[in-house]
Amino acid sequence: MKTKLIMLEGIPGSGKTTTSQYISELLSEKELYNDLYIEGNINHPADFEGIACLTENQYREILSKYTEFADIIESISDKGVNNNIYEITYMKYKDVIPNSLLRALEQYDVYHLPNELYCQLLLERWESFSDNAKKESKITIFDCAFLQNPINTLLARDDLPVSDIKRFIFKLADIIKDLNPVIIYYYQDNIGESVKKIKSKRSTEWFERSIWYYTKQKFGEVRNLNGLEGVIHYLEIRKQVELEIVNSLTIDKLLLNNSSFDWESMYKEIRTFMETKL
Repeated sequence: MKTKLIMLEGIPGSGKTTTSQYISELLSEKELYNDLYIEGNINHPADFEGIACLTENQYREILSKYTEFADIIESISDKGVNNNIYEITYMKYKDVIPNSLLRALEQYDVYHLPNELYCQLLLERWESFSDNAKKESKITIFDCAFLQNPINTLLARDDLPVSDIKRFIFKLADIIKDLNPVIIYYYQDNIGESVKKIKSKRSTEWFERSIWYYTKQKFGEVRNLNGLEGVIHYLEIRKQVELEIVNSLTIDKLLLNNSSFDWESMYKEIRTFMETKL
């Protein structure tokens, strides 16, 4: 069986998005139907982006507080896989709902949920994606959904033991095994140099958000991380965790050291690797 799922992973700025777009173009040239989902896609079939998850009581409270928008709320709500949780794709409709309602729904964003519920909902979402993907004659490409997003949540936000994080990722891997997935993982020798290179290319807002995310949540607070050095420390740990997980998975994989960002060489290796997977 040829692959139906290609996943790009690596630290921020390592080239995941650019490479996923390259692979999508490569598949299209071969007349292979494919869907590409990069980070932040609000229509992502396996990840969460701008989705509020509410209990029955919380949902009723929102409806009663915003009665004039009840029809809109109900139209963008879904019981999801878990019939006890209402999922509201609020970011998809941010232009048609008032800011006050948008702020209220943000408080229930899936990434604010306790890790047990977050993990449960994410597993269910991946199961739904996998079930649908098995029936479709296309290849799906994911940018950072498999490792980066759940690991950031469980490590940076919650500081869970690495053993717990590994078990969760292995559960995700088991869900998608029938899709014959492949992972392309970028890593660098010197995370500090890579982060400084990213900083010079990304916006100040993006980097300030990264400093907060990596240093001011539980992982960073416990270790008293701060600023650029704190970001580097966290990403060094994340790299170690990701490499440990990737090397332990039975999923077909291609690990590429792109410290020099030699894209011609990287893409040549990717093309050779993909020839046997398509």
